[in-house]
Amino acid sequence: MIAVLGNLVRNLVVIIFVNTLLEMLLPRGQFHRYIRLVTGLIVIMMVVNAFTALLVRVPETYFSMPPASSAIAGVDEKGTSLWLQSRRKALALFKDTLTQLIRKEVEAAGWRFVEARFTLEDDPARDNFGMLYAVEVQVRALAGESGRPIEAVLINTVEVGAGAAGTERSERFDAGRVPELEEVLARRLQVSGGIISVVRLN
Repeated sequence: MIAVLGNLVRNLVVIIFVNTLLEMLLPRGQFHRYIRLVTGLIVIMMVVNAFTALLVRVPETYFSMPPASSAIAGVDEKGTSLWLQSRRKALALFKDTLTQLIRKEVEAAGWRFVEARFTLEDDPARDNFGMLYAVEVQVRALAGESGRPIEAVLINTVEVGAGAAGTERSERFDAGRVPELEEVLARRLQVSGGIISVVRLN
């Protein structure tokens, strides 16, 4: 593209120079009109040729996928398989890293880490692959702090068609939660506190 434009500018300069030289050398009269006409036609032809060359070369600058019939058999399937496998390994590493981070924060807060469970998008083909939906962390009090008081956190939930048994189970679950640790983990993981639940085991 740059070469075509460079040639166009160079040729235009030469044509304008020749036109000016001829107008200076020839006597005034009808020759000047013919010289301008011929020079104008040459300039128009040069510009049209340059743009035609540019338009012909444009498709060559873009990447195009070969048609499916020309693809080597088995390469696409293998590539897709390797891509999915690498995304699954990345997800496993992500879970391990989150577990280690949560373990460190739990122990720094004075609790003993038991287990962390993650609910996330594990379909490698989806756009939101790896998105964290919920984190459930189980902790125990340290041996010297078994008598540590637990603050009950009651969360008002709207349950459709739930009876007394569902309400009782919800209150038992909320009574075992550790809200201060949930806040610490939410800040550390930079996620909404609503997706993190920390449960104290007896």
